[in-house]
Amino acid sequence: MERFMGLHEMFECGFSKNGRKKLTELKKLRKKMDAHILLSRANVLREKVVDEALKKGKRFKIPVMYLLMMTVVG
Repeated sequence: MERFMGLHEMFECGFSKNGRKKLTELKKLRKKMDAHILLSRANVLREKVVDEALKKGKRFKIPVMYLLMMTVVG
């Protein structure tokens, strides 16, 4: 069986070198990924998530159009 030794090239992921800014970028990416997973059509609980988001939106006075726009994620 062969063993993978890896590449000896630097990989540039595009994140900032600054630690604090990098953490902010990672948090933003995590939120985007979470939203995509929760609002995916493959999520069997998607309708419940959308309903709860609309309830919270009314409570916190978030524009409904903004919340509906987020549900278009495929």
